[in-house]
Amino acid sequence: MPTTASNQLTDAAQQADAPVASSEDRREELQLSALTLSTYAVVGVQLPFFPLWLAARGLDADAIGLVVGAQPLFRMFSTLIATRWADRHGSHSRMLTLFALAAGLAYGAMGFAYGLAAILCGACLLSFMQAPVTILADGVILGAARRRRNAGRPPLHYSFVRGWGSVSILVVMLARGPVARAIPNS
Repeated sequence: MPTTASNQLTDAAQQADAPVASSEDRREELQLSALTLSTYAVVGVQLPFFPLWLAARGLDADAIGLVVGAQPLFRMFSTLIATRWADRHGSHSRMLTLFALAAGLAYGAMGFAYGLAAILCGACLLSFMQAPVTILADGVILGAARRRRNAGRPPLHYSFVRGWGSVSILVVMLARGPVARAIPNS
């Protein structure tokens, strides 16, 4: 649609009336960016290293395929359950905290898992706990955006906040080689 003088005047008037972001708004965006960064950094570590860790635990290619292949089923169910509960009860932050802590504990427990059965159970539990974290983090971010809009505050810059997730995956995956080389073989 061609731009007309009246459209330009309307746009300029809307921009003049737009609220200016406060230091509190910027701090909130940085906190939400840190949430996104930390959430996706875990993915950047797990994607390249998990199959290698499974092989180091003695699993062959078929067993690794079984462990990695079983995880999406558990991710699907946990995401549906957790997000539905959070949406119904307005508890995205609480559910995010619960699942992030549970995923951390599951990662720790995986350090004690040996053999296909224990590793398969641990990996499925980990997937169940970890999967909703990113979706619940998005719920927290979108809730903040909605609260801003309802309060007449400047809009949340979702692409800025969410972009840090992509940056963290990229940085962690690029750093994985040098970090892996620096770790002595056990």
